[in-house]
Amino acid sequence: MKNRFLICLTGFALLVVSGISQSGFAQNAEHRAGALKSVEWSASKARVHVDCDKQQSLGQALQHARPGTTIFFTGTCHEQIQIREDYIRLRGMHGAVIDGGIGEILFPGTITVQGARGVMIKNLTVQNGPDQGIVIEANSSALLENVTTTGNTTTGVTVDSSYAELKNVNANENGSGFDFFTSATVIAQGALTAENNSGGPGVAVNGNATLELRGAIVETHNNGGDGVLLVNNANLMILSFPESQGSGVRASANRGNAGMFLANSNVAIVGSQYAGSGANFFDIKDHQGPGMLLISSNLASPFATARFNLTSNGAGMVLVDNTDVTIVGGLQISGNFGPGIVGEGAGVVRIEQNPDNPSAISGNFAPDMVLSFGTRLVLDEHIANAVICDGSVLTLRAGCS
Repeated sequence: MKNRFLICLTGFALLVVSGISQSGFAQNAEHRAGALKSVEWSASKARVHVDCDKQQSLGQALQHARPGTTIFFTGTCHEQIQIREDYIRLRGMHGAVIDGGIGEILFPGTITVQGARGVMIKNLTVQNGPDQGIVIEANSSALLENVTTTGNTTTGVTVDSSYAELKNVNANENGSGFDFFTSATVIAQGALTAENNSGGPGVAVNGNATLELRGAIVETHNNGGDGVLLVNNANLMILSFPESQGSGVRASANRGNAGMFLANSNVAIVGSQYAGSGANFFDIKDHQGPGMLLISSNLASPFATARFNLTSNGAGMVLVDNTDVTIVGGLQISGNFGPGIVGEGAGVVRIEQNPDNPSAISGNFAPDMVLSFGTRLVLDEHIANAVICDGSVLTLRAGCS
């Protein structure tokens, strides 16, 4: 797991936008979400209280816990724990902390959920782990709510081949923020914050994993890697549920390749019933590299339900190696230090206007668009002024300058 961010960027999965809210992985995620929420009233009512400031142990409580046990704890627990029973609820009280800095690595995370279903972890801080902060693995399902991970050596929160709901979860000042991989499904709600992580990305999604924003705002700032990284058939989705509207990503001052970097991956924002709303957003600024860098990937916002504000980056958006982009309405690219959009061997770049959620590419310190190597452009008039193309570029509607 140490080298997850060096995954070879091979393979390509085309995201079919039409009917995406009914796609297999979306249906599967929705089904599992319903199953997880039913835990609230299906588990037993056994309760255990642990006061770590009185030398009591969460690990010992877990050894004796049966499925459905709720463990309330207070104080600072200096230990690493593993949860393997189903329907365990771990609830911190009064600023409870689990500090994993005990001088050795006992488990992959300071909290490790391994092969357990319906686990709930709420109201606590996980800090100083010698490896990862929280790990959910081996086909587990878990809810994290009002949780902070900080000061952990590698990743703050990891979800590996499991299902998780994250509600108001922070991963700050770790080696990296969040890592979701190996066909993991993660539904985020509320705030998902990754700030000041020293070595890796704020949020990484890879290995056929899916991150769905269901009323979530991702804040990723000042991380050592990309703000958001999607590689190896990863998916970032904002679906058509009413509670999904108002989701978005804010990324600034990250020190990787881009504010948001996709390779062989997909981003889709759907919901035809909210056409033109611009309710969802991607605000990406203040990066030395491009705001968005897409390699052999797909970006689809066909109903003007999103706003893309890309400013003060090295370039607004860079599209290479058969990347396809459909953005109808809501594309605002200005004030970047290079071109607004660079397309080098991109696939179809379709940028259309929407009167309720307008688009404009202007005011950059280089031409608005620079296209080459067979990129195909479908561009409505009055979106961009200076469009520079080589002889291999095919255009429809507005042409090259």
